[in-house]
Amino acid sequence: MDSKEELRDLIAKYQQYKIDKKSVELSEEETRSWINQLLEIFGWDVLNTQQIKQEKIVDEEQKTKLAEIDSTHTKPDYSLVNGNTVKAYLDAKKIDVDIFKSKEAAFQVRSYGWSADLPCSFLTNFEQFVIFDCRFAPKKSDPATTGAIQISMDEYIGQFEQLENHLNRVLVYHNSLKKLYDTTNIEGTHTVDELFNELLTDFRLQLANNMYQNNKTSLSEDELNYYVQIILDRIIFIRVCESKGLEKEGLLLDFLKKGFWNAFKTSCYAEFYNHYDGAMFEKDVNNKFPNIALDDEIFDDFVKQLYYPYPYKFNAIPTKVIAKVYEDFLAYSLSIKNDSVVSCLKEEYVKTNGAIPTHEFIADAICKQTLSTVNINSPEDIFALRILDPCCGSGVFLVSAYEYLSNRLRDITTKTNRWCIVDGDNKYLTVAAKQEIMKNCLYGIDCDPTAAEVTKMSMALKVIDDINEVLLTEAGMFGEKILSDIHKNIVTGNTLVDIDIECPPSEIKYIRPLNIKGSVYKNGLFVKNSG
Repeated sequence: MDSKEELRDLIAKYQQYKIDKKSVELSEEETRSWINQLLEIFGWDVLNTQQIKQEKIVDEEQKTKLAEIDSTHTKPDYSLVNGNTVKAYLDAKKIDVDIFKSKEAAFQVRSYGWSADLPCSFLTNFEQFVIFDCRFAPKKSDPATTGAIQISMDEYIGQFEQLENHLNRVLVYHNSLKKLYDTTNIEGTHTVDELFNELLTDFRLQLANNMYQNNKTSLSEDELNYYVQIILDRIIFIRVCESKGLEKEGLLLDFLKKGFWNAFKTSCYAEFYNHYDGAMFEKDVNNKFPNIALDDEIFDDFVKQLYYPYPYKFNAIPTKVIAKVYEDFLAYSLSIKNDSVVSCLKEEYVKTNGAIPTHEFIADAICKQTLSTVNINSPEDIFALRILDPCCGSGVFLVSAYEYLSNRLRDITTKTNRWCIVDGDNKYLTVAAKQEIMKNCLYGIDCDPTAAEVTKMSMALKVIDDINEVLLTEAGMFGEKILSDIHKNIVTGNTLVDIDIECPPSEIKYIRPLNIKGSVYKNGLFVKNSG
């Protein structure tokens, strides 16, 4: 029996089931069982977590408790995945929700699909199926029909080709969704990286001008660039931590009520430092950060745009998307001109008219091609590897290398141990394992200090990524200084120029010579048999 006939039979079974039940209502569990059968027709094994990851059903009592802590537990019910790569989200609703008209349900699943930079996402209650174009930046006020293909159950057979093109697992694994939507260019779309870039770029300049006006005599231009980047990185990092359950949801909004800047910088040197340390909250040696003066009002609009009803879902935005956004910053420095701060294209980027980022699929392919030749049979084999990116930019190659090594560590793990938690078919690396990979295996150098900071943030985001909220404690996420030392191998310098160069002292800060085989990596990147 082919898939179309299987779908016809499933519809008939469902209709008979409702007649026999003598009720138009179905429980959430019953609805999901029919949706599971629908997905199976298109080749998905709902019990295989390498194909589908399902969110647990939350009962009414649990929903009430979640509401008390301002958590809506609103992640889509199904993630259609190829291993660890999300291909699409599917959200399930009960029969009594008319998903053809529900703006709230549409906004929810569209926000997740758009935030994850996916071509499309799905919404269904089995009797209705909606395909949403996720290239549009969603708005809460959008009608449920925006960017939607709506198909009712009695149209499933007539619209079978449409369903097959979007749901067939083999096609999806061959990137059919991306190809399908890339061939149709539409006006007025904003991808998540484009809109997020606009938001960060505007705030960066506003923050820089406010910092300059309040600290004219205490900060140099270089320090202005550094601290603006640090503050921006830390705000985004904490917002991501909120979305993953590591910090109280709405913490940054609470800071707005108290007086944002004082509350935030105090936390950076207190609870944030104690929890994270390392790459994101290391204390600066000159102690200038806590003495920086800023107006609280400068943070209001920016922070509020990181929350609902704005469409960003930070627990869905991939680290590489955030890194890609930050990469655009690398081409521009903040310069003081005519008593104001402006954004200027750096000299080294003039010919290319900006940074030229490495596409993630290229980085992934190169890392896989290179590292797949290495024989890995134990965690020790992984931790013995040394990988250097001599011009790391935003860290896209190092992130790809980390993902490959973390996947290999999961592959060779059969039971819970110090490095990995086995939860049924799912495997989650512990904080200790993530730290070990980053401290031992990954090295990055860039002559741009801003790039080095962005790479550190990319590494930090991978530490808090890919963990079930139920297992946060077991994985060590609530331990002290969970980012400790993961950034030590990311340094600023010029890999083409050694320290014995002869040049005017005034040019040294721009050339940034580096003793790469000497003091910069004392732990032995360049020792015999290590890489």
